[in-house]
Amino acid sequence: MVFGLIVIIFLIVFVAFFIGKNIGHECTLWIFKTFENLPVSTLVLSAFAAGIVFTLICLLLIKINRPISRKKDIKSL
Repeated sequence: MVFGLIVIIFLIVFVAFFIGKNIGHECTLWIFKTFENLPVSTLVLSAFAAGIVFTLICLLLIKINRPISRKKDIKSL
């Protein structure tokens, strides 16, 4: 419990430091339209969030498609 809290606080401090250091850096993003002068921290955090969403979708699809065979496992014991 305490270890998890320390990890979360460390991650928040790291994200805040990262955003603070990259607030002035800008770049261009093209996704069927050109977005100019976007902060680097915005792109990195949005890519991280998109990765989490796609991972959760894949995990849910795998869990839904997997057949449930608990009775067979219990009978084999």
